Amino acid sequence: MELDARPSLPDELFAVLDLLPAPSLVALDPSGSVVKGNRAFAALLGLGAEFYRNGRRLERDDLPLAAALRGAQTIDDELDAIGNSGAMQVVVCAAPLFSVDGRLRGAVATFTDVTESRRLADELREARNRDRSSAQRLAFLAEAGQRLSELLETSQILDAVSSILLPQFADCLSVSLLDENGTLVPVSIRHANAETVRRLELLSRSAGVRPRHFLVAEEVLAGGKGRLVNDVAISLAARTTDWQYRSYVERLAREFDLCHGVVVPLRTRGTVIGILTAMRGMDRPYGEPDLHLLEEFGRRAASALDNAKLYERERQASRTLQRALLPARLPSVSGLRFDAIYAPGGDEALVGGDWYDALEMPDGRVALSIGDVTGRGVTAAVLMARVRQTISACTLYETNPAKLLDAADATLRRRYPDAIVTALVGILDRKQGVLTYATAGHPPPYLRRADGSVLELPCYGLPLGLRTGEEASVVEVALLPGDLLLCYTDGLSESTHDLAEGDRRIREALRVVGPHDGARAAHVIRDEVLLEGSPDDVALLTVSFGEGRSRGERGTLRWCFDTRDPRMAHESRGFFRQYLHECGATEAASGAAELVFGELIGNAVQHAPGPVDVKIEWAGRNPVLHVVDRGEAFRARGVLPRDPLAEGGRGLYLVGALARSFNVERLPDGSVDARAELDVECDLPM
Repeated sequence: MELDARPSLPDELFAVLDLLPAPSLVALDPSGSVVKGNRAFAALLGLGAEFYRNGRRLERDDLPLAAALRGAQTIDDELDAIGNSGAMQVVVCAAPLFSVDGRLRGAVATFTDVTESRRLADELREARNRDRSSAQRLAFLAEAGQRLSELLETSQILDAVSSILLPQFADCLSVSLLDENGTLVPVSIRHANAETVRRLELLSRSAGVRPRHFLVAEEVLAGGKGRLVNDVAISLAARTTDWQYRSYVERLAREFDLCHGVVVPLRTRGTVIGILTAMRGMDRPYGEPDLHLLEEFGRRAASALDNAKLYERERQASRTLQRALLPARLPSVSGLRFDAIYAPGGDEALVGGDWYDALEMPDGRVALSIGDVTGRGVTAAVLMARVRQTISACTLYETNPAKLLDAADATLRRRYPDAIVTALVGILDRKQGVLTYATAGHPPPYLRRADGSVLELPCYGLPLGLRTGEEASVVEVALLPGDLLLCYTDGLSESTHDLAEGDRRIREALRVVGPHDGARAAHVIRDEVLLEGSPDDVALLTVSFGEGRSRGERGTLRWCFDTRDPRMAHESRGFFRQYLHECGATEAASGAAELVFGELIGNAVQHAPGPVDVKIEWAGRNPVLHVVDRGEAFRARGVLPRDPLAEGGRGLYLVGALARSFNVERLPDGSVDARAELDVECDLPM
């Protein structure tokens, strides 16, 4: 994690840590002399806590935080601890904190109490070794606890409680929880017969029953112990003089055949947070074993509900932290409209490694970047912030997108040699109407033209951390008024686990975005594509160029790559075919044009291996293809070679035969431009 050099940052960092529900320690002095903990750490452990590994007490220099102060990173180190909450087991994650100039500023460590989950696992193992009757009950509790502990939403936990207990242990279930004011609020009432639930809810509302009336709830809350009720109507009627409530109890017992009941507290961390009420008919009385079983079940349900509450707080804190790591605002540039969105994946409590960025450069151009760090959590967020900041800082003196990626790759390899990051960096020149970009293993951006055609732009190169040192290929594309550019991370295209379906949805979404949706284009696309959500984080960045475009106007498209890489040459040919198809060319015309493209690229591969520039411009309704290499000039032949067995000459003959015009000239910089006007008429917007 990088720290700014501002003197106020430590206080800001401590304030942010106090917002996090996870117990955390931070040291901003590399010597470790200044250590502070947040409120959650003070409540759970305290600075005087003792830590043990395999029964041996750890000294200060042996702790993960001390290792992080020496530059090491510790992930998921499990320790025994004795702190303010007593003895427990904790998982510790520690990481060093670096300043922007690379100096070690301190370290941070987070602590997670895993005592309960370890205890559940121990119970499950013990259950298998006991006698059959006891083992069945313990196994039920352990499996139920395991099932509940895997859920993070209150509604999901309440559904699971009902599915576990109904109808084996109850005909009717009620769960009530204490709110922030200490008032018991009913949150769920279920019956083994789903159609009966609605009747129960109507009866409860019509009788005006208060939550505390449900089966001696106040006594259970006050005493913290479960109670058996062997006759619902008689037991409750004897405890109240409220005739309306008595009438309700009698109807409840009579209409739903509920005679026997059990009321147990929902207790966790020494505190009762609510009650669970189970009821069933005359022929199914409850006994002491049932009471003990449901008390234990209630403890597990309470732990799950409490964790869900903490998870919601963590999710809110993660959203706050994620927003802090992303740009506070997008540039305001005349003629351009930006929109961006970060959509967290299925586990929203984890900070993601996806980012987007857009900033205006001193010369008026705009630098764009978007990327995705492999993995999730604090480590991924640290990497994301470092890569994004590196790219942003380098734009002050470098405007070549490929070299900006090189700088980010060098920084990543030096600090985090095992990390993998996909990224796209672009420079948008509004005055010239040109976007120049380079990618590193990142999904290809999409360009929606004003006429509704959608083009998947080419992308080349390996992810940061895996590159072999060659400079990434640079693509240059002209943007005209009415065009819309979409950059995104792979969570968007892979949300359906079907790349073809993801591509189809993105294209349809781009066509849905209207001419006045530029300021919310990313949100429209997100809503259209992520119909079922996404298990992975998603970042989207859109740029709308102008409000309209001239009739019949088309832009220039330019890209370059190294012909010594056959994969790039193959992908470039596919992109050229797709481009003509989106422009409305027929299959026959596209096939002939693709053959021309392939022959010119093949000629460059054979005679001028190395970088080659490809450009498509328009002469009226016909595209003009330029292939510029650094080889020797050659003559555009118009006849077949005399020797029928000769290996050379046929390709250029085909180019001359299939193109409307074909010529070769040496440019002032010494490069050779093979220019072919293609015999392809493309429909232009009217």
